[in-house]
Amino acid sequence: MRSKKISKELAFKPELMFQLVSDVENYPKFVPACKSLKIISKDGSENITNLVALMEVGYGLLYEKFTSEITLNKKQLTIKVVNSDGPFERLNNYWKFSESNNGSSVEFEIEFEAKETISGSIINIMFDKVFAKYMNAFEKRADYLYS
Repeated sequence: MRSKKISKELAFKPELMFQLVSDVENYPKFVPACKSLKIISKDGSENITNLVALMEVGYGLLYEKFTSEITLNKKQLTIKVVNSDGPFERLNNYWKFSESNNGSSVEFEIEFEAKETISGSIINIMFDKVFAKYMNAFEKRADYLYS
């Protein structure tokens, strides 16, 4: 299993960053390799929303679909994503947003293990490159929406 964790200080309020990352239906507009994302189900309460989403990703010759269970905790400003199928044995990610002196501190952590397939091997090779682009895409989107 591989994992990465990154923390960034951004000039935007944590609530805005939470809102940006929670807006999964708009990921195809700015997230690298995200070709489509469809909400399959949505339920929850005032502070916690549970989503099931189908995401289609494509990068070069690689094209995959997978389903994720997403928990949005508005009160704690956290987002947890657990993969439930697709090219991964395991794919979990976690976002946490908190106040900082200049705006917000954004923590992003991802753990993954690809299945032992050809596409899984490609995913393993490209993981570091895609991870760097992924976080950068959210920063650019925040600049675009909130600056």
